[in-house]
Amino acid sequence: AGERTPLHDPDAKGAIFGLTLRHTRADIYRALLESVAYGIRHNIEEMREEGMDPHRILAVGGGTKNLPWLQMVSDIANIALDVPEQQIGASYGDAFMAAVGTRLFSDLSEVSEWVSMKHQIQPNSESRNIYVRNYEIFRELYPSTRHLMHRLSTAKSQ
Repeated sequence: AGERTPLHDPDAKGAIFGLTLRHTRADIYRALLESVAYGIRHNIEEMREEGMDPHRILAVGGGTKNLPWLQMVSDIANIALDVPEQQIGASYGDAFMAAVGTRLFSDLSEVSEWVSMKHQIQPNSESRNIYVRNYEIFRELYPSTRHLMHRLSTAKSQ
């Protein structure tokens, strides 16, 4: 479906890179999870370049049931992940934003009175160091293959 942020390229494609005969299905599954975490790190880096400095991620939804994945995201993005007790997700956050917008809450700080945290995941520096090299490769993949992705999109539309 392309990449909306931070690459803004509707013709971007996914790729499994570095696959060898020794890799298993579990390795491919892990690589998919890692790729999402690398994408999150890329977004955080872009936010920081724009002057925003997030210090944590509020993680909601089905992915929060996968604790190894949450740890992976925290390690790769080098950021804490807070997992709230309430797992409704986006609609819960939307309701809080509406409460602020309609002045039911004076500001977003009042949301903390309604949200309690189940647990927090902290980055593990040892694991993070392992991911640094692979993140650099991840960031090089898109510019290195962009022209091929676009050729695929052009070929499919003809």
